[in-house]
Amino acid sequence: MSEQTQRLLKIKNLTESEGGQEFFHYSTLMILQGFSLDGLLSGIEHGHVYIDFDARTGHNHGTKFRLRQNQLPLLYSQRIEI
Repeated sequence: MSEQTQRLLKIKNLTESEGGQEFFHYSTLMILQGFSLDGLLSGIEHGHVYIDFDARTGHNHGTKFRLRQNQLPLLYSQRIEI
């Protein structure tokens, strides 16, 4: 895997609008490194990762992996919360 696919920055924020302006409150910043195939397979086995076959009538949108955002760190071997 390329280094680009090995590193992910996860940011959790809350957005508020007030008086026509948008405000952001960043509550979590996490650096995830080292994608783990074992983590992906474990996530599938334990029901945290879903395989989505998106084949609509007349057009195939491909196969996707879906997971809840709080399960994302399970797919990486290194997790650094800042």
